[in-house]
Amino acid sequence: MNAKTQLVTFLAMVGSVAQADLFGTGTNQFSVDFMAIGHAGNAADSTGYGAVGYNYRIGRAEVSIDQFLKVRSMDGRIGSGFENYWNDGIRTVGGNAPASSMTWFAAAMFCNWLTTGDAYTGVYQFNGSGTMTGVDRNYRNGFGLAYVLPTENEWYKAAYLKPDGSGYSLYASGLDSSPTWGGADGWNYINGTTVNPDPNYVWDVDAGGLEQNGTFNMMGNVEEWVEAAKDGVLDHFDERRTLRGGGMPAERICFHHLSG
Repeated sequence: MNAKTQLVTFLAMVGSVAQADLFGTGTNQFSVDFMAIGHAGNAADSTGYGAVGYNYRIGRAEVSIDQFLKVRSMDGRIGSGFENYWNDGIRTVGGNAPASSMTWFAAAMFCNWLTTGDAYTGVYQFNGSGTMTGVDRNYRNGFGLAYVLPTENEWYKAAYLKPDGSGYSLYASGLDSSPTWGGADGWNYINGTTVNPDPNYVWDVDAGGLEQNGTFNMMGNVEEWVEAAKDGVLDHFDERRTLRGGGMPAERICFHHLSG
């Protein structure tokens, strides 16, 4: 399972050039690229998913191992350290592969840290013992910003709504027919050359085919956590959460501004 969570700044058009947000200091400094998702107030598709009443930004790619470990080094309460799953001595893929084997709570704390510099403070509220006590999607930091896991509708819209807002495609590539293995449309397309469906292999967060709204790997690679609970209502904080996309739990981030 893979978990992804990403947000994008408000630009005029979907699929605009990525905007990078900078975090950390010194050797722990890193950036996250976000893509703007517009067409606020769009309708859902036939599945009932995808309607979002505001503009937002979503991460261009999954959170990388390098990004996650830099945050963990600054706040050791985030994650277990096993998020470097793909470099465990059996597999060696480097720091630009997705941080995986990640719990939903680690993903939520990562978003909080991006928002406030504190794993327990942000949209996802934790007490001093690390127990989750609430979710406040209206929370904003002193700059009017918040980083969150995408709702299922935010994730679905970023993946499947066509760039002109005219409707939905069946695949994030923009195709309605199944992409081919190794094709430049982004279906298991590894670094532009090699197809490797081995479950012990994963490719870099920003490798493969560029998807229709400027993202990478929403169709595959790893599964991504979304904010929703399995029953669609996030009211019991120990309940199961929803994954979208590829195979091992990973994270993609969403970004909200005060006006969105």
